[in-house]
Amino acid sequence: MLKKRIIPTLLLKEGRLYKGKTFLNYRDVGDPASVLKIYSNQYADELILINIGNDESDFDFLLKILSKATENCFIPITAGGGINSLSKAKKLFNNGADKVLITSEITRNIKILEKISLEYGRQSIIAGIDILENNNTFKIVEGKKRSEVKISIEEYIKKIDSIGAGEILFNFVNRDGMMKGTNIKLLDYLSKLTKTPTICLGGIGNLLHMCDVFKKTSCDA
Repeated sequence: MLKKRIIPTLLLKEGRLYKGKTFLNYRDVGDPASVLKIYSNQYADELILINIGNDESDFDFLLKILSKATENCFIPITAGGGINSLSKAKKLFNNGADKVLITSEITRNIKILEKISLEYGRQSIIAGIDILENNNTFKIVEGKKRSEVKISIEEYIKKIDSIGAGEILFNFVNRDGMMKGTNIKLLDYLSKLTKTPTICLGGIGNLLHMCDVFKKTSCDA
């Protein structure tokens, strides 16, 4: 079993570091290179870099910052955003990524997990699931479009487990950037649906929120 981990996640676009709320209202918050050094020096367990841009140039920047990060950062780095083929995943691995995060593409082509797993091993893949809450219900959605994916979370996780991913990341869309905590009851339910290690993203704003995740759910990071 993996140890409990804290994983800062950085959003990249147009050569800059961005912060948003609920996948909206993104604003420029600085130079990603300097922030990478800070997290590395503060003993983060891992880092996740996500390209949120829509242009090919944004993916190219992800490759560039990834390459620079691996020169000065000595913790595992996951890269994601815009991965829709094995060839793009290869570019990330060739530029220093230890793992790749794939979310939207899985909703359209779940077989991409199998292709990357056969080439690099399932431990190199984090399968992301974007979750939109609505009162006491929730659904899987596709990224910034928030279009509903017509499958139950239970069935979706079974498919991911059967095809192959080293970890599953639950990204809570409504809580993204809000720093008010996560849905502990829902997270506990979701993390118990799989034996694959799980990551919670969205809503974590202080140490107590992290303690709640680790003490009250089966989530690993």
